[in-house]
Amino acid sequence: MEVGSNLFQFKFKSEFELDRVVRGGPWSFDNQVLMLRRWQPRMTAANVKFDSMALWIQIWGAPFDMVSPKVATKIDKRMGDVVEVEKRTGQDTQHLFMRVKVALPTSKPLRRGAFLGSSDGQNTWVHFKYERLPMFCHFCEIMGHDLKNCAQHYASRKNGVEEACQYGEWLKATGGQS
Repeated sequence: MEVGSNLFQFKFKSEFELDRVVRGGPWSFDNQVLMLRRWQPRMTAANVKFDSMALWIQIWGAPFDMVSPKVATKIDKRMGDVVEVEKRTGQDTQHLFMRVKVALPTSKPLRRGAFLGSSDGQNTWVHFKYERLPMFCHFCEIMGHDLKNCAQHYASRKNGVEEACQYGEWLKATGGQS
């Protein structure tokens, strides 16, 4: 049911269905992000905010001895609110990357990676891949629009500056879990 401009209310038959839809996102329709929020007391069409989106982030390149939920949480706390951390057993063969679900601010650029410091003072660059990443701009790295609809890219080209895009489809995880 539509309750405002581009604002819809969904009703579910059970808490299980609601949880499956909320946790299973992000969802998209017609290449546009469908952002979902659980209803909260006192929420109205005028005060509901969609300022973050939860995405699973794969963290690649960490030294094997630093692949742990604790390290993954520490890295991703710098990006947004940690929603969930995938916990793997010591026997798991999938120690190539760590997975963390983070509520990322939609107004900030996605990060390509971060430095991971160790107890011996050495820094290691780890790179991020985003699962089920919706449309995003390869120029400014903001979710919700593409390069041809980017005001920053337009302004840059209008001023005669042709900057290369620092981001690309390589930020999207392939073959990962969702």
